[in-house]
Amino acid sequence: MDWILAQDNNTRDCLIMWLTGAAGAGKSSIAQSIIEQLLAIPDDVGKPLLASFFFNKSDPTRNHAGALIATLAYQVYSTIPGIQSKMASVIENDPLILTKKLDHQLVTLILQPFLDLRISDSFGQPQSRYVIVIDGLDECTNRASQRFILKAISNGIRRFQLPIAFLVTSRPEHDINSVFTSKSMNGIHLRLMLDEKYRPDADIAAFLWDNIQCIREEHPFRELIPEDWPQYSVIQEIVKKSSGQFIYAATVIKFIESRRHRPDHQLDIVRRLRPAKGALPFQELDALYSHILSTPDPDCIEKVLQSLAFIFLCTMAGKDTPSVSKIEQFLLFDEGEFHLIFCDLGSLVEIRRYQDTLHVLLSESRHVFRLNFFHASMQDFLLDRARSKAFYIDIKSEETKMVATCLRHLSGQPLYFVYRSLLI
Repeated sequence: MDWILAQDNNTRDCLIMWLTGAAGAGKSSIAQSIIEQLLAIPDDVGKPLLASFFFNKSDPTRNHAGALIATLAYQVYSTIPGIQSKMASVIENDPLILTKKLDHQLVTLILQPFLDLRISDSFGQPQSRYVIVIDGLDECTNRASQRFILKAISNGIRRFQLPIAFLVTSRPEHDINSVFTSKSMNGIHLRLMLDEKYRPDADIAAFLWDNIQCIREEHPFRELIPEDWPQYSVIQEIVKKSSGQFIYAATVIKFIESRRHRPDHQLDIVRRLRPAKGALPFQELDALYSHILSTPDPDCIEKVLQSLAFIFLCTMAGKDTPSVSKIEQFLLFDEGEFHLIFCDLGSLVEIRRYQDTLHVLLSESRHVFRLNFFHASMQDFLLDRARSKAFYIDIKSEETKMVATCLRHLSGQPLYFVYRSLLI
């Protein structure tokens, strides 16, 4: 809000803010809350919200860029007094404007009329900054369109230098990140990453307790709920499983608040203390995981699952997560291939750089890369055939494959001595 209202001197010159985070971190909820706060600002102060668009992969009217500029332009038309005649003139002179390229639509329908109005004396009440909110850019199913939208915005900002800021939310997907790290974004954007520094565990715990209290007070079977339900340790268990992402906790609450089942029994099903009997407590979460895992190239997903299986086997044996270079060498990948096969899974995992402890002790500067999981529940999903289906990892079968790989290394290869510490 400080950025939107230009109250932060350190950020006021950056006209794009990228709010990003793992799948299920709460980006859309934050965007919606920001819009509600902006709409609550009194009219005599001047409302900063210019327009908004929420992409949604499941909605055929909102999973592509075709309706983006038209939707934003309509809201600008309805929001800014005096701009209507200028926008109407554009459409009258070019009735096919909405069939033109997206960057041309943005300039002709929104930015140029806005500039013309500012130059004239009919702009009305001055406003320090307006904001356009574009939520869920990663849910625009065409990746080229994702990049084109961002490039159109950055080019428009540099060309027109208007007091219009853009709040863009998305997962840290490869194509989107590549634009935000390009030269075209230098000096005009901020990145706000929803990570552990914002203490999400405390928020998730508060969310769980608040909803449990409502269930205890309002559920039709509240008389059957034990007085000490749930134990504090159970809440902490769910918080830990959430890994800082609200979607896991929200999915648990939605399942246990079913008005046709006992909440305590439903929670036991979630914790696998009671047979599910056909219940699907993580149906929505599973759909999210499946959707994201289906985005990489089909040729990559087999290697993705192979790599994850190797990591799971190492951690199950009590070993640290192996480094990326060791995984590549053991699984006979090309150097750098690990980064390529995981590049489209940035909302589930990240390849994080760590300092190599051994080389620190030797006073040498060296870093290693390891895979970091955003969701602790992802392993449960992948190891459960009923949940993951096509993405199921049969850990026993993978263990056999790993033994075969070890034998390949043993056949005259000294690599065995490097890797046996990972496998024993």
